[in-house]
Amino acid sequence: MHAWWATVRALWRGFVAFWQEGGDLKLPSRRSWAWEDSDYLLDQAAERLGLDRADAEEVKILRGYRGDLEVAVQVRRIPWKNQETRFEQLVTVRAPTPLAAASVRIQPRPPRRPKPGSAPPERRPTPPPSVRTRDRTFDEAMTVSGSEEVSLALLSTKLRAIVLGHGGQWTLEEGRLEWKALRAPNFLTPSTEKVIEFVEEALERGPDVVDGLAHRVRHDQNSSVRRRALALLWERHEADPRTRKTTVAATQDWLPLLRLDAALALGAEGHPTLVELAESPTTPRGLRRTAASHLPPADADLESRFCLLLEDEDVTQQVVAAEILGQLGGPHSLRRLEPLTGRFAAPAPLRQAAREAVSRITARHAHLDAGHLSFAEPTDPAGALSPAVEEGPDGG
Repeated sequence: MHAWWATVRALWRGFVAFWQEGGDLKLPSRRSWAWEDSDYLLDQAAERLGLDRADAEEVKILRGYRGDLEVAVQVRRIPWKNQETRFEQLVTVRAPTPLAAASVRIQPRPPRRPKPGSAPPERRPTPPPSVRTRDRTFDEAMTVSGSEEVSLALLSTKLRAIVLGHGGQWTLEEGRLEWKALRAPNFLTPSTEKVIEFVEEALERGPDVVDGLAHRVRHDQNSSVRRRALALLWERHEADPRTRKTTVAATQDWLPLLRLDAALALGAEGHPTLVELAESPTTPRGLRRTAASHLPPADADLESRFCLLLEDEDVTQQVVAAEILGQLGGPHSLRRLEPLTGRFAAPAPLRQAAREAVSRITARHAHLDAGHLSFAEPTDPAGALSPAVEEGPDGG
C-alpha cells in the first residue's frame, strides 16, 4: 500500500510540474489560494485567451476580443467561513447579433434536502416554474427561466452538455451572455473558453425560434426533446411553411414515436405513415395498436391489408393483426377471425386475440349480434360463415 501511495504522489507532483510549466510553486486547492498568488494565473490566462489585464480595486479583470466577440473576465475574492477564501468568476461575452429571441436564465437546481446537520435554508420567494426541456438529466440538474419555445430553440444537445458540464449561472439577454460561478483561478482559462464556445454555437444556430425548434426535431440526441419541439411547432407555428416541411420529414424518421407524432399532426396526409407503423414488425407492439387506433374504421382496403397479416408465419404478427382488426374491422374481418376462435384452430395467443377482436367488432355493429351470422351451405368450405338474410318487416 505504501509503495502504491508513493507512486500516486509522484504522479501528482509530475502533473503539477507540467501544469505550472516549471513546477516552482505548489498547486493550491480552491480553499487555500491567496489573493496575491492568483496574479501569475491571470497573466497566464490572459496570454492563452489573447486578452489584456485591466485590474480594478478588489477585482482582477481581463478584457479583449475573440474575433467579433467582446470578452470580459472578472475575478473577485469572496470571504468564506473559517477564514477561507473563495473566488467568484464572472465572464461576459458580447456578440454583434442576438443569441436568442428573448432573455433566458439558467442556473443549478437547488438541492431538495439540506445536508445532515446543516442550518435550515432561509425562506425565499418561490421562483417561477422552470422550463422543462424534456431532457431528464438536464432538467434534474438545472432550472431554466424564460419562454419555453425560446429556451428549447436555443438549447441544443451541445449547449445543454456545456451547461451541465460547467455549472454556474447563465444569463442571456439579446447579444450578451453572462456566466458566473465560484471557481478557483486555475479554472479561469477553461471556464472562459466554454462560455465563448457556448456563444459561438448559439450564433451559428441563430435566434430564429422556428429554425431552432426544427433543428431540435431533426438533430437533437434526446427523443423527448425532439417530440416536444415538434409539438411546439404545431401549437404555435402551424402556419409557418417550415413547420410542415419539418413534420413531413419527421414521418420518415428512425424514431417510431416521432413518426407517430408527425403523422397525427398531418391528419389524413399522415395515414400512410400510421399504416406503416401498424404493419411493421419492428414497431413496438403497443405503438402499433396506437397507430391503428387513429385510422378510419371499417375501411375495406385497410381490413384487407391487416387480414393478410393473419396469414403471416410469425404468431406475433398474427396476434397484432387480430388486435388491430378488433379496433378497425367490420363484417369482412369477422368472417376471417371467427374460424380462429375454435379450441384447436390456432395457437392459444392468437385464439385469445381473435375472440377479443370478435367481441369488439360485434359490440360496434349491432346488426352482427348473435343470430345475424349463419353457417354456410354444406357445399361451401367447411367451417365458413356467411351473413344471414335480413328479416323483413313481417318476420319472413
